[in-house]
Amino acid sequence: MRELSMRVNKSVNSGKYLVSALWIFSIIHTFSAFGFVALCSDSFPTIIVDSLDRSVTISSQPLRIISLSPVITETLFAIGASGEIAAVTRWCDEPAAALNLPRIGDLAVDLEALISLQPDLVITMKGLRQGVWQKLDLLSIPVLVVDMGDIGQTSKSIAILGKATGHAGRAEEVARSIQEAIDRVRTDREKQSFQSLRVYVEIWGSPPMTAGSDTFMNRVVSLAGGDNIFQDVNRSFFAPSMEEVIVRDPEVILICYPENGEELIEGRPGFNYVSAVKRGRVIRVPVNLYVRTGPRVGQAVRDLFDRLSRISGDAK
Repeated sequence: MRELSMRVNKSVNSGKYLVSALWIFSIIHTFSAFGFVALCSDSFPTIIVDSLDRSVTISSQPLRIISLSPVITETLFAIGASGEIAAVTRWCDEPAAALNLPRIGDLAVDLEALISLQPDLVITMKGLRQGVWQKLDLLSIPVLVVDMGDIGQTSKSIAILGKATGHAGRAEEVARSIQEAIDRVRTDREKQSFQSLRVYVEIWGSPPMTAGSDTFMNRVVSLAGGDNIFQDVNRSFFAPSMEEVIVRDPEVILICYPENGEELIEGRPGFNYVSAVKRGRVIRVPVNLYVRTGPRVGQAVRDLFDRLSRISGDAK
């Protein structure tokens, strides 16, 4: 009888352990569905090596982040860190919810206003506002500098931002989605095998500015199946001569800036001889999607591929 009782107790206890284990598993599974596991897995304090090879110590998960770049702001929203943003710049307009955030300047940051917000992390882009972050360094305010100058660096910087803000899991998903979008375009290109089109990218109209080989826009055009007519120019953004544009005879022209009353490109002297103008292939594209790297760069590649694919199909 005693032996039977011990077996029953053992069975009951095992059942309790099993129920407890199942309950814990269900809780973890539920939290995982809402992204809480990824959040809890990020540990602080942490040391981040930023794009300038600086070691930045972040003592606890940042709750008052200041973004000094539209690309950074959009990325913070994408990785689930929007609730921790304390302020942004005037140019931070994506997504629409970013327009409701406090502003601390544009190209010239109001340093006094920034400090008054008591940020626990300031994030800026490589090559921008060096004087600002150096002053903040002296005040022991953590400053992270990221580089999103090309598609590869963008994915790395998204991962850095994820680790720095406690959203590493979601950041990995965003970076992976960029590569997956590009891979799908590459597969579709192989299926369709359309001939590459010569593309002139104009990022500003007064004066006209374009993209050389040392730009992410050159890479976007290439991935989408086009040939940037200035891909042989080892520069970033520069002002080409209009005579050179005419000589290189683009088959497609992308206008990547808002319409501000500039002279229509079709009306420029000699452009009536350009293939893109003659065939009605001057395209005004979504500005922010094309001129900013960040979480939507895969969408930009897809958008341009679809446009070039339709043009190529119409030409057959």
